Amino acid sequence: MPYKGLAPALQDLGGNLVDVAFLVVDSRLPGFVDQGMFKVLATMAPSGKPEAKFLEKYPSINDSKAIKDFAFDAWTGYFVRKDTPENVVAALNRGLATAMNDPEARKKLEDLGGRVPPMMSVADAQREFERQTARFRAIARNIKLEAL
Repeated sequence: MPYKGLAPALQDLGGNLVDVAFLVVDSRLPGFVDQGMFKVLATMAPSGKPEAKFLEKYPSINDSKAIKDFAFDAWTGYFVRKDTPENVVAALNRGLATAMNDPEARKKLEDLGGRVPPMMSVADAQREFERQTARFRAIARNIKLEAL
């Protein structure tokens, strides 16, 4: 069942209202796992490429005999309105690249529970967005998913 954010999903999982959840990595998860509140069954990343450092000790779903070549990577993009001038888009991209390459900023982001991927150019980010959108639209068509 879809949730409007991680907090309600964590509440329901911790409150035994749901038995299993697919969660995006968050700074709270390692603590919950260490305290025994939640048990990690597997990651959804490609084998050997966990989403976060604390997940390195857990198997990938791809390590199972039943599921192969499955990967679900949550990624973050920074979006602006479509009529934003190209020079502003380029300046924002340069600023983000500078921030993401700062060792202190990277460490703080990694301390939150994830990995900081390499920055993409605006064109590469657009292509990745289109690729991911097409991928999930194809899955939705394949399973005949309909909006509620």
